[in-house]
Amino acid sequence: MFSGPQDHLDRLLRALDLLLHREILRLRSTYQLSLDEFRGLFISDAHVDALVAERARAPESGAQDPVRLTLEAGQVWEECREHVQPEFPWARVLAEFALDEHEAGILLVALAPDVTTKYETLYAYLNDDVSRKTPTVDLAARVLAAAPGERVAIRRRLRPTARLFREGLLVPGSSGGDFHLAPEVSAFLLDLDRPLEPPAISWGNVRLPKGVEGLAHALKPDGPLVVLESSDAKLAASVAAAACNGWRVPLLTVDASGSEATHSAIERTTFTRRVHRAGLFVAQLDHLVGSADPSARESLRRVAALFETARGPIFVHVEPGDAWRTARGALRHVHITLPEPDVEMRGGLWLEALFELGEATAPEEPKLKPSYVEDLESRLAAIREWRNLTTTRRLAVLPVAPTAAVAPRA
Repeated sequence: MFSGPQDHLDRLLRALDLLLHREILRLRSTYQLSLDEFRGLFISDAHVDALVAERARAPESGAQDPVRLTLEAGQVWEECREHVQPEFPWARVLAEFALDEHEAGILLVALAPDVTTKYETLYAYLNDDVSRKTPTVDLAARVLAAAPGERVAIRRRLRPTARLFREGLLVPGSSGGDFHLAPEVSAFLLDLDRPLEPPAISWGNVRLPKGVEGLAHALKPDGPLVVLESSDAKLAASVAAAACNGWRVPLLTVDASGSEATHSAIERTTFTRRVHRAGLFVAQLDHLVGSADPSARESLRRVAALFETARGPIFVHVEPGDAWRTARGALRHVHITLPEPDVEMRGGLWLEALFELGEATAPEEPKLKPSYVEDLESRLAAIREWRNLTTTRRLAVLPVAPTAAVAPRA
């Protein structure tokens, strides 16, 4: 029925135009004189009529009949509901958040100004304020309600605690009663988002001690929160990435090391995680745990509340220590301690580094990608550090005492 998401959205907007036309007729019918000089200050009736006629294409015989406009809008809306493909962004949002018909209508009212600025003009006209171009609770109730009794149901769905706001689909405006779509929701519904792909790192790229490997591989995408305790944040990130690679789901990352507003950063990922079925990796959460700043403690409390209700795979990295164990409370989770590499593992990393270093200096390999050369240079620097008897936990190559068979190059 629909050639694609844009074709489906055009039909939804036709239904909205018919409803806007109906509300304009209702509004004018309450006055004896034309409001060309007053409505919206400088927005004329003729201008508004031209805008609603662009997409509505109502039959001439019923163009001034609110009942006919209601019937046609209902037919178009039903057509869109019955023939939408489940992979269309519109269908995915409605299904994921279990939105009812009223909530779907509100979502469309909020989306329309992001499609074309004509809706800003129409909303300003209906708001009776040329500067108020965003949808309002009153406007949505008047436009979407076929009868006065329905307005209460629509207003109820626009309360601050209602699902549309609670799930982050709508954002309150700066003026009382205004609202708009969250940017990430708008981009997704307009099909502007680029597809998210699973991480490239697989379990074959992650070295884990044998005692931990089995536990990490047994993780489930619908399981509880996974806490990865390690002095190496990159290793923890690699474990999260390898798990999501195995499940074929994307992975989003939030760094908690430099912000007390970590809860806000996590909240902003909620929509993307849900519609893309993505996982989440929160790095260095213990920076919030150990902070004495009241705002950091409040952020941690809100983060814990988010984890209790969040869906999908979520990984949290913490440094070794007791701070997280004290702060986690009764939060349901799986705790995996990633120990320092054992002798066998350290030896394997060392041999790999020497092998790649040898490739980089071989005369028959003159052309190397810049990123590869930089990585090899960092490995060489690590080897030189070891030879100078200096070691650090953050070396690209974990040092191990060489044997007679394996000696670092000069």
